[in-house]
Amino acid sequence: MTNTGMTKKNQFEVINQDPYLQPFESNIKYRMDKFNELLSTLEKNEGSLLNFSRSYTHMGLQIKEGNIIEYKEYAPGALSLSIVLKYKLIL
Repeated sequence: MTNTGMTKKNQFEVINQDPYLQPFESNIKYRMDKFNELLSTLEKNEGSLLNFSRSYTHMGLQIKEGNIIEYKEYAPGALSLSIVLKYKLIL
């Protein structure tokens, strides 16, 4: 409480609703900043969080028209990737 008798308005509504979170305000701010940073990166690279969530439709193993198998992987910073396949030839 402030010296005016009113509670301090916090920038995070969750802390206003639950004052027991007040000691963790700096942690909540840090996590929100990290979330917003990641969200900004996703929106810049993918267009939106929704587009990113649908990346399964074009990442990984995909069977394309003409039974062509395409593999696409997101691996920033990777020096190399290997694909090991085990298959059974059926004649």
